[in-house]
Amino acid sequence: MRPKPAPLYKIVLWSMFCLSFLPFAGFGRAFETPLPVNVEPRSVEPRFTPYHIMVAPLQAITICSAAAAVLNGDIKNPVPDSYLWQINNNGNWVNAPSANTQKDYITSSLTNTSASSIVYSLRRKISTAGVVDYDSYYDVTVRPIAAVNNNTIVAPAVTQFCSTGNPAAITGSVPGGGDGTFSYQWQSSTDNATFNDISGAVSKNYDPPVLNNDTYYRRMVSSGACTTPALSNVVLIKVSTPPPPPSPAASTITICQGTPATLTVASPQAGFTYNWYDSSAKTTVLATGTSYTTPVLNAGKSYYVEASNSTCSSPLTTIQVTVSPLPAVPQFTQSTISVCSGSTTTITIQNAQSGVVYNWYGGATEANILHTGTSYTISNVTAATTYYVQAVNAAGCGSSARGTVSIAIIPLPVVTVSSSGTSVCPGTSATLTASASGGAVISWYDAPTGGNLLAQGNTYVTANLTSAKHYYLEATNSTGCNSGGRVTVQVQMTKPLDAPVVTVGEVTSSSVAFEWSAISGATSYLVSTNNGLTYTVPSSGSNGLTHKVGGLGLNESVTITVKALGASSCTLSGASAAVTAATIDNNNVIYVANNFTPNGDGNNDIIYAHGKNIKTLSFYVYDQWGQLVFTSTDVNKGWDGYYKGSLMPVGVYVYYLKATMNNGAQLNKKGTITLLR
Repeated sequence: MRPKPAPLYKIVLWSMFCLSFLPFAGFGRAFETPLPVNVEPRSVEPRFTPYHIMVAPLQAITICSAAAAVLNGDIKNPVPDSYLWQINNNGNWVNAPSANTQKDYITSSLTNTSASSIVYSLRRKISTAGVVDYDSYYDVTVRPIAAVNNNTIVAPAVTQFCSTGNPAAITGSVPGGGDGTFSYQWQSSTDNATFNDISGAVSKNYDPPVLNNDTYYRRMVSSGACTTPALSNVVLIKVSTPPPPPSPAASTITICQGTPATLTVASPQAGFTYNWYDSSAKTTVLATGTSYTTPVLNAGKSYYVEASNSTCSSPLTTIQVTVSPLPAVPQFTQSTISVCSGSTTTITIQNAQSGVVYNWYGGATEANILHTGTSYTISNVTAATTYYVQAVNAAGCGSSARGTVSIAIIPLPVVTVSSSGTSVCPGTSATLTASASGGAVISWYDAPTGGNLLAQGNTYVTANLTSAKHYYLEATNSTGCNSGGRVTVQVQMTKPLDAPVVTVGEVTSSSVAFEWSAISGATSYLVSTNNGLTYTVPSSGSNGLTHKVGGLGLNESVTITVKALGASSCTLSGASAAVTAATIDNNNVIYVANNFTPNGDGNNDIIYAHGKNIKTLSFYVYDQWGQLVFTSTDVNKGWDGYYKGSLMPVGVYVYYLKATMNNGAQLNKKGTITLLR
């Protein structure tokens, strides 16, 4: 059935309502820049039916940019057959996007990037039993997000504390942006990751409580419903645990006077700085590091060290430096001690102190210790030497310098003994003579050590002696240095000289020469040719070693004996053994035949070397290839032509001989021999 036209009075009433009421409800607001759905604000429309006019109620929703609006549709009874949500787009109602056929409607995310709010108008179209109606009118206001700026906080002047700390207030800036009104919330954290609101801390500034650990602070500022809370920068209030007091390598150190001390922290920890002071007031930092070397100290002093982690410092640790006085430099009664060469001397320290060790050195800076003690005994001193002695006390401190003592060597007297008079004839005395260098006095003894002092002086005459005897002498100079052991002088009984050994020398047809070797101790010689009845001077002179007898006939012999004479009468030797020699023919000719016939007929079967004055002979025969086939040293033995039991073949052979003649001549000869049959 078509509805009936509305009466005129109802139309008039509706017009009056729209003109007076709707403007105050905001239905006529201009729609500003639309969001993606591109709609405009709507005007409220009257609902016309053939019989009445109804005004749909308007619901307003305000959301922030980027949020979605939930529109709850009106409840109808009976339940409509269908729903369709619509949005006003430039005065025209169009279907709303997305899921728009449900009882309720959820918009998409509505974004407003402008500076002012945007209003979206929506309604629901329903159909019941074919009757179309409109309800659930909404104005959705989308406010822009108003950011808060200038939210910074400033830390108090002191932000680092040791153990505990009560920091001053953290001040915050006056924020900007938002809607001009601001709310504050202070937050704290112990790890700068998770922050929690601080109860009651909602003012612009914040005064932290007493702290005992590291704490991070920030301020959160909000302004209106559509602002994102702004977080400030973070301020750290640091509460550090002080480092433990340093443990020194030694709490008390003893050093030697005039030396520095090195102070050290035992087991230093990484990340700590160690500061050294000479006053517990920590007026001046002397050094920074795990060790500190003091200046040269002559008196005890206390030093202090602390550990610092750049925020906190540990309590001071005290190290006491004790200074040990140096022992006195060793002194000696004499700076130079004169010592006999080769003797033993003992050097003693004059100012030796109890409890002090004395080290002896061979040089002013020598490190090798020669001896330790208050005295030093040196044996067999043969060279000038300087010794250096340093005193060292129980604390290991040495004297400021080494004491010095020198040894000067006094040369020992040198004894020179004359060999004259050390051999005498039995029953006579010996006169012994010696001299000593440097005018030293010579003393004569009858024993190598101890014994009896026989005399003093350079000469000593013994008693008459019948056998050999030893005497001993030493020299002593003016400083008491002895010649270094007694010198032995042996007096021998003079013995007859050895008899000469005579040999035959050159022999001629009219003379014979004899010769002999020199006899030790002999001063002259005598010869006899009449069997010792008389002795005369040799033909070569009294001290000659040859005698020649001439004027002899051929093959005439002569016999000679020789005696040796010494410096004294008791040295005359016995006569030598008699030696006889005869004159000889001086013919030195040796003859070897140039052929022989070893055929056993008794004629010319053997080849000989012939010579009447041959004394010694070496005779050799070689074949034509150089093979030695015969040799003989007997002048009476010749070659019979055989070699190894076989007669050699006919041919030419070579001979070679060496001979010494009776007159001493040496002959060499070679030639050829022809073996015939």
